[in-house]
Amino acid sequence: MHVQNLRIDMRVRMLALVFCALAPLAASAELTVNRVRTIDQFRLTAAATAFSGALIAFATEDRTVRIFDPVAMSTRFQLVGHPQPVTAVAFNRAGTLLATADASARLYLWDVKTGKKVREFSRDKGHTKGIIGIAFSPDGTKIATVGDDDAIKVWKTAGGNPIGTILGKGDNLYGIAWSTSGAILTSSLADGLRVYNGQTFQLAAKMALPGGQGSNSIATNRDGTVAVTAGRDGKLVAWNVPGRKKTLSLPPHNDWVIKAAVSPNGAYGASSSADGTTVIWNLKSGASVAKLTDTSPVGSPVGFTGDGRFFIATSASDALQVYAVTPPVSSGGAATVKTKAVKKKK
Repeated sequence: MHVQNLRIDMRVRMLALVFCALAPLAASAELTVNRVRTIDQFRLTAAATAFSGALIAFATEDRTVRIFDPVAMSTRFQLVGHPQPVTAVAFNRAGTLLATADASARLYLWDVKTGKKVREFSRDKGHTKGIIGIAFSPDGTKIATVGDDDAIKVWKTAGGNPIGTILGKGDNLYGIAWSTSGAILTSSLADGLRVYNGQTFQLAAKMALPGGQGSNSIATNRDGTVAVTAGRDGKLVAWNVPGRKKTLSLPPHNDWVIKAAVSPNGAYGASSSADGTTVIWNLKSGASVAKLTDTSPVGSPVGFTGDGRFFIATSASDALQVYAVTPPVSSGGAATVKTKAVKKKK
């Protein structure tokens, strides 16, 4: 068990240090995050959380996708049929559909309520290499995918060939998301965060990261107004999407940030790094709320469930870890932190 960077009131410091020895994860004056389950029998290749409720979808090395309920701690459905390892999964905002994609660039759509496959998308004009990211448009009528071929494809959820293509042209596009206005967001190694028109697929804005190392992925809150990018400089950077400006650059990890997440209310961000740590941050103050050690060195998938009650990550052996978040982070703004960071004594 690892507990670091606890932020506590000076009057209760000694008492908190006693509890630290027992807690599975760091707790702060504003938020408590405790591990409630590790599912050791699976090795994850991708994961996503639903926009509302508590459902989690995760893919494993056996090419199976599971829809998991962390409240009941049980699997609702096992989705099978991908011929290659599944590399990306995503729920639509209504929570009725799940899109899955694999290393062979196959894209499938599933009914969340029944676990049945709805359709398989045409590959004729799709990606030429594996798909690494998926996102549904806010109204659910479109799906954007980003691939290892340095391209974004936009599909109608109803099926058919792609209706739009965005080429990275060597800039290495990675993450994918949508804003509530219908813009497509992506991260790139060339600059950092890019915004494309969701109708014309033309570049609307570039928001560069300092240092020129770019980012490995992007995540947004439920409303698509707050974004974070996972920087190759080891930093998690927060952005105001409507204002198209950087709001916060958080302290660095010791290696690349690989994956990122934002709580549904936009108050907290999470970063997982190749240094084997995952950190939850207050996006208003920039303070570290909790730090997980011994997480996946290839970048743990991270995410907050739509109801704000759970947080997911993976262990160093890529096993799913489920954490309870108290209080839930589904509504309200970022807390103002008034206490100092205190490291646990060894």
